[in-house]
Amino acid sequence: MARSKLTFSRIISGPPDKVFGAFLSAGALKAWWSPEGYEAIEAHADPQVGGEFRVTMRSLSGPDTVYIRGIYLEISPPHRIRFTHSFEARGSSAFFARAGLVGHRTVVTVEFAARTGGTELTLTQEEIPSLDAERMLRGGWEGIFDNLDRHVSCAGRPGHL
Repeated sequence: MARSKLTFSRIISGPPDKVFGAFLSAGALKAWWSPEGYEAIEAHADPQVGGEFRVTMRSLSGPDTVYIRGIYLEISPPHRIRFTHSFEARGSSAFFARAGLVGHRTVVTVEFAARTGGTELTLTQEEIPSLDAERMLRGGWEGIFDNLDRHVSCAGRPGHL
């Protein structure tokens, strides 16, 4: 089976250290790691090489629950993070199973570079099992990074994680 690779960049409204740090904190992950139509209801992060992260997301319009997990492979503050990424075979996994993502491990590299107006975040996800999976993941990441941008730009305000 051919493997696909997804790469895209966007500017996040915050300095690299804050954007980078949002990938390592369970509280931050819970605040921003969910695409449109979902909310993160649980998050765990063990921010060290070999440490695990988990995010549980629930649909805002129904009973769907999605479980994601990964292992941190590289943590190079504040420039680069690499981790595995997979959807678990529980909850609402049928949607992801059709694209070959359930139980399939991809590798994600996120690079952070200071730019005028914030941080350029470049994501590369490798070992994607199908073009359908690539389309699903791209749409998911775009919504997730909309939330990340809002989260980082609100950081430091009262009542914000």
